[in-house]
Amino acid sequence: MPERRPEQPPPVVVALVLADEVRRDPASGKYAILGTFDAIRARHFPCQHPSVAAYLKATGGRGAVPITLRLVDVDETRPPVFTFACTLPFADPTQVVESALAFYGPLFPEPGDYRLQCLAGGELLRELRLRVRPVEDVDR
Repeated sequence: MPERRPEQPPPVVVALVLADEVRRDPASGKYAILGTFDAIRARHFPCQHPSVAAYLKATGGRGAVPITLRLVDVDETRPPVFTFACTLPFADPTQVVESALAFYGPLFPEPGDYRLQCLAGGELLRELRLRVRPVEDVDR
């Protein structure tokens, strides 16, 4: 009977950052993360925010690893605000892979806590909290 190969471990997320914008310099390949945040304030709800960018840095992957980034309400009672699927290519497990994604016009149905989740093969690797508050509720 052939030996069963154990499932490959998922990559390790070294960094996951929310920002207004993430740029990559074409000459150097370096990323610039502009305007990091963990809260959004709005006057009215539902609120359509201009854009949300995410920077992701991971290592420990093996081969082409399917990654999903999604922004969900804290209790996951609604459909995700956005979902993005991509594949991170790892030549070997010691390689560090970076990626940047931008989401234009995400709609937040109501104030509250949201979570940006990074998943590989359905397994949660890391998540960030994003607080969405009314403008008058700035101290919370």
